[in-house]
Amino acid sequence: MVSPSNEKREPTFSMERIGRQIMFARKKKGMTQMELADRMGISFQAVSNWERGLSCPDIAKLFELSGLFDVSIDELLGNPRAVQIATEVMEGAPPALPAEELAEVAPLLGQKQAEQVIQTSLSRKQEPEQPPVSAKELMDAISPLLPFASEKVVAEFAREILKKTEDPAQIEPLLFYMSRRDVGDIAKEVFRETKDAKQVEPLLFYSNEKDVADIAREILKETRDPAQLEPLLFHLSESDVNDLLRSLLP
Repeated sequence: MVSPSNEKREPTFSMERIGRQIMFARKKKGMTQMELADRMGISFQAVSNWERGLSCPDIAKLFELSGLFDVSIDELLGNPRAVQIATEVMEGAPPALPAEELAEVAPLLGQKQAEQVIQTSLSRKQEPEQPPVSAKELMDAISPLLPFASEKVVAEFAREILKKTEDPAQIEPLLFYMSRRDVGDIAKEVFRETKDAKQVEPLLFYSNEKDVADIAREILKETRDPAQLEPLLFHLSESDVNDLLRSLLP
């Protein structure tokens, strides 16, 4: 964990610093931005954005640039901590990082690398004398990586949060990054566990209509009380509502 401090923290991965180093190395090789773009198989605009510090190459491209310019990765990154993180990620053994560093490194990760970092955080073992990782700590640590991970891995993370909190509202920040099918499956799991329609309400907007209809049928089967369907009605098709009404006919 990062210790509190009144001093402004120096970024581990500084896009401006990396961009300057790329520009210096390119000019030292006598290459134009267009020539570098052609060699890397990318657009001229991407190279321009790198050198202006508006974006940053992903970690794999940083190592490719290191070889292309015949300079060390240390020279490109200009920060020993950044070199350590980048090297461990490339070796498939991403380290556990505090939230500040995760936010910086996330845009530099490919999907597979982002998933490795998430899985590391989900499965990392605690020292015996330390308390278990809380749901908030997990969320703070992983949030910067969510846009870069697969829907399947984000769903695994959502289930881990639910195990710790038993509160579906706590996974709302993750739902945007999940498939509707995964959200629907989790919503059905929550209802079967709680038998409470209000518990699934935070998940309904991101679920597909079929899964919401399945939950509605389970509610009627359990309660025979149409009033219990109120949290779900906005998320059901007219056809599904009609079918539910017919199921109540004697």
